[in-house]
Amino acid sequence: MTAATITARVRTQDPTREVVVLTVTDAETFTSEKFGNVEAANATWNEDLGATAIPGPFLAISTNVVTIHAGGVTDKKLCLELFGHLGA
Repeated sequence: MTAATITARVRTQDPTREVVVLTVTDAETFTSEKFGNVEAANATWNEDLGATAIPGPFLAISTNVVTIHAGGVTDKKLCLELFGHLGA
């Protein structure tokens, strides 16, 4: 699978969170640099999708890799928030 493009890393004072803005295409991945094991994730679109009816995004987590499934999306901005523990 192809890695999503990191647009920005959002600074956070919370050691249990990692927040990034990505430019994603359906089925691309993001690998956490902060957590060895991502426990949960949340994603929201970070741009207007217009009249496009896009399901999701739906996320699949495998250790520190998150796969973003979004029904045929191409190059759209997404805010991804990950939760985990340092050193876990």
